[in-house]
Amino acid sequence: MKAKLGSTIEVHLPLELRGGFHVNSNKPLDKTLIPLKVTWQDGLLGATEVVFPRPVVEKYKFSKDPLSVYTGNFEVVTKFKVAPTAPLGPTAINGEVRYQACNDNGCQFPTTLKVAIQVTLVR
Repeated sequence: MKAKLGSTIEVHLPLELRGGFHVNSNKPLDKTLIPLKVTWQDGLLGATEVVFPRPVVEKYKFSKDPLSVYTGNFEVVTKFKVAPTAPLGPTAINGEVRYQACNDNGCQFPTTLKVAIQVTLVR
């Protein structure tokens, strides 16, 4: 991916869940549940907005109340501002995805996955 100095770019982070699994949305209906969270480290590109897809509300055996979740394949989109004085050339945007995968019987331990997006800075 190329990014011009001083510009704003959109990065689409594809996420894929195995069949039968879901993760809580970024805004779970039950505040005690672990939300999907995408965070980015400060660097030559600064995150200005993280946009999550529209969740679905589903009922599972282990919960008496419906849950706001993501299933299957989906994308989280982040907008980044490129520093106008950044050095030209390759760099990486480093971040983390925090989630708790669940199926109809229960949930796995929360997990944090490191991600890196390669970007080449140009004029």
